[in-house]
Amino acid sequence: MASGVWRHVLSRRAIVPLFIAAAAVLLAVWGASRLGLGKTAGLDRLDVPGSTASPSPSSTGVVEAIRFVSPNAGWVVVGSARADQTVSRHLLHTSDGGRHWSSQQTWSALRRSTIPGNDVRLLFVDEAHGFVLNRAGSDGKPVLYRTTDGGSSWQALPLPGIPAPGSPVSFIDAQRGWLLADVNAAMSQSTATIFRTNDGGSTWL
Repeated sequence: MASGVWRHVLSRRAIVPLFIAAAAVLLAVWGASRLGLGKTAGLDRLDVPGSTASPSPSSTGVVEAIRFVSPNAGWVVVGSARADQTVSRHLLHTSDGGRHWSSQQTWSALRRSTIPGNDVRLLFVDEAHGFVLNRAGSDGKPVLYRTTDGGSSWQALPLPGIPAPGSPVSFIDAQRGWLLADVNAAMSQSTATIFRTNDGGSTWL
């Protein structure tokens, strides 16, 4: 009887170390995911390893906009503040789901908002046609960048007014879109106007 009790106690003692080891493994996995190894971690900061066949966007910046049109094809706009209160923005592209990134466009802009993402909007209707709205370029004027070749080249288009807060630009295809803007903002007035384009932002009506 006594020997049976001792065997029962010893078997329970043998299980305890196994339980502790399993708990340690689970904690290690959970900690790794919290440190940014998960797919959804670190969206507010970017430290992307560059591809060996493309420039390396190794500098850390704030992700101001992100857009994927498929599981593999996507773009992000990364902003880095400068000492003169301007912002250096970089448009990065991936074709392999974020494993590698290449730089497609770099430009300087004035900072209008202290909240990341309020000064720039990124829109792509397919893998070839996309737009980047910059509320204040280096000259302080809003500009809309357009690409028709997946970001290999970009064209700067003027806008008819100051874009409204939030998401003032929307496109349903490569040609048709709308813009909510204030045409009298410089005169200390507030007159919101909805503009329409049928040619990809070249002209607004």
